[in-house]
Amino acid sequence: MKLNPDCVRDVLLLTENETGYCKYLMVTRGNCLQLIPGYTADEILYHIIQCENFNFIKANNSLGAVTIKDLTPKGHIFLENIRNDNNWSATKKVASKVGSFSLDVLSNIAASIVTTLISKNL
Repeated sequence: MKLNPDCVRDVLLLTENETGYCKYLMVTRGNCLQLIPGYTADEILYHIIQCENFNFIKANNSLGAVTIKDLTPKGHIFLENIRNDNNWSATKKVASKVGSFSLDVLSNIAASIVTTLISKNL
């Protein structure tokens, strides 16, 4: 399946909003479309696993359900860098120009955009 950066962002936002200390989120085929509308169940579950594999979230995958525990520090940093819609649009625009939408590239681009904005405001 092709990586969809918007779905990754939506997974991170969902994780931030629905998890916390000892508050986990069970995601199944039956509830994922209500949790993150606009994608297929396979897309959502795939992107949750990709976020876990890239160490953006802590999750357990078993028997067709994924339990999301929390964002990792790396996930918090990436989400903060792309939370603002303008930053997210700029990140995707640069990724499109360089021809890569890997999570590593997106994370680096977003951090660079925020760093540039910080420099402009000093």
